[in-house]
Amino acid sequence: MSRRHRVAIAVSLSLVAILSSGCGEGPLTQVLPAGRAAARIDAIAAGPNGLAVYFVGLRFEGMPIAFIHSRRAPRDAAVGYGTCHLPKDEGGCPLPLVVSTKRLTTGDFRAIRECHRHAGMRGVPTVIIGGGSIPESLGLFTGDPLLLVQIDVTDLDLGWRVVHAVRPVTNHRPAARLVPPSADDRTHIDQVCGPASGQPGTGSRDYDQP
Repeated sequence: MSRRHRVAIAVSLSLVAILSSGCGEGPLTQVLPAGRAAARIDAIAAGPNGLAVYFVGLRFEGMPIAFIHSRRAPRDAAVGYGTCHLPKDEGGCPLPLVVSTKRLTTGDFRAIRECHRHAGMRGVPTVIIGGGSIPESLGLFTGDPLLLVQIDVTDLDLGWRVVHAVRPVTNHRPAARLVPPSADDRTHIDQVCGPASGQPGTGSRDYDQP
């Protein structure tokens, strides 16, 4: 797994364990067969955790699904898109797009770093995660119980387009607005990521700071 996904996922999801399958130890040139991906998504949507797994469809901007990780849903899940080619002398490579979903508890907020508030999108608190030496990811806080939908991309412009398309696997099309967090969860988000763009919170500090 590349440093990019190791750090970005650990920062935003406040996990010691990292979602598997986001990157390989070599080039990721294979994707899931379309029928298999569709059957897997349909099965998740029909199960008890369909609302806790987000994606951007079976294909996004020409990129098919590469992997689906949902074994620990609703605690965490991820759907990866596209392929990657291993740069020379590199140990791994990131997929162009990974949509991760993490159910947050109050305790998870204490470990968050590099979380910076952005103007809200889709009717929910929106953040940029990372910066400096850490590649940026985008995050949407939605639902009650609270979910963090994280968008990891190799191109941040792609990430903003994904924001408008991300949705639970139960939905064939994205709704204009996502389900907002509870008032208590909004208070935690404001404290950790800042109440507004340009206003830091306790989790806006650098990842290396205690």
